[in-house]
Amino acid sequence: MDKNKDNDSSKVSKEWLTPVDVAEYLNIKRVSLYRIIKSDETFPKGYSILKAKKLWKKQELDDWVSTKRES
Repeated sequence: MDKNKDNDSSKVSKEWLTPVDVAEYLNIKRVSLYRIIKSDETFPKGYSILKAKKLWKKQELDDWVSTKRES
């Protein structure tokens, strides 16, 4: 296995998260994530990379969590 290739992909995965990653990062189930997406207008919208692929920036999720702590 090429270690440089792993480092490149891990760099991307640290900044961008899939729905599965987002749920894991927030320590919730995926179904709970989708409920939050539907019900909380302040939740980051994510970015449609392809038609069926949506990714979120980790920093935007961190910012969102910070606003929830302040409430």
